[in-house]
Amino acid sequence: MEEIITPIIIFAFALVFYATSMQENCWYRRYIIPGLFVTLALVNLENFVAFVILLVAAILTYYGYRGYGRKLLEKSEEKKEKGTKEKKDEEKKEGE
Repeated sequence: MEEIITPIIIFAFALVFYATSMQENCWYRRYIIPGLFVTLALVNLENFVAFVILLVAAILTYYGYRGYGRKLLEKSEEKKEKGTKEKKDEEKKEGE
C-alpha cells in the first residue's frame, strides 16, 4: 500500500496543476508544485535525508515561480494602464 501513496499524491497535484493552467488569472498556481514537494517530504518523514532534500526542492521551486508571477502581473497591469489611457483619449476627443 505504501508504494502506491507517492504516485497517487503526484497524480493529484499534477491534475490540480493542469486544471489551474486552464484559468487565466490563477494566482495560487505557483504554490502547487512546492506544495507537492512539502507533501512528499511529510510522507518521507522517517527518512531525514529525503525529507530535507524535498523541503529544499520546495523552497527552490517556490522562489523559481515568484519571478514568473511578477512578470505576468506587470504585463496585465501594463495592459490595464494602456486601456485606461486609450479610453481617456477617446473621451477627450468626443468631448471636443
